[in-house]
Amino acid sequence: MPYLAAATVLACLLGAFNLLLTLGIVRRLRAMTGATAAHAPQVVMSPGETPEPFQATTVDGEELRGTPSGLVGFFSPDCPACTERLPEFVAYATAVGRQRVLAVLIGEPHELGGLTADLRDVARVTTEPVFGPVATAFAVTGYPAVALLDDTGAVTHSGTDFRSFPRVPARV
Repeated sequence: MPYLAAATVLACLLGAFNLLLTLGIVRRLRAMTGATAAHAPQVVMSPGETPEPFQATTVDGEELRGTPSGLVGFFSPDCPACTERLPEFVAYATAVGRQRVLAVLIGEPHELGGLTADLRDVARVTTEPVFGPVATAFAVTGYPAVALLDDTGAVTHSGTDFRSFPRVPARV
């Protein structure tokens, strides 16, 4: 009988120890997940940074020089996330106004026809190869990438979507 009581106590202690280890692992996994989400990689300049001046020509022949203010978006035709985020960009660009929006399409001209048509009415559109002058000026490392710049040309908001961006009132 004393062996049975000792075995029961030992089993209970082992079960409690196992439960404590499991709770510790769960806590560590939650902390790691939160840290990963909070430190997602930047695909474009961070707020507070200012892109280098650049030169580019839009698909309509307009010469762009210096650093713009307003909304800048970078898209690639072979990027599924770009396709998902494009309607959100178009809506935000419509609210900002075409003259303050630059859409940079990355890829070969024959690949970009559909994207150019989708964006031409709401943004000044320029095309360039990977690591072109505009993408280099904005330190773009992935797509889609969007940045909002103030009147001095400094980035105020950036990311792959508009979650952290301020709401833009609808144009009247």
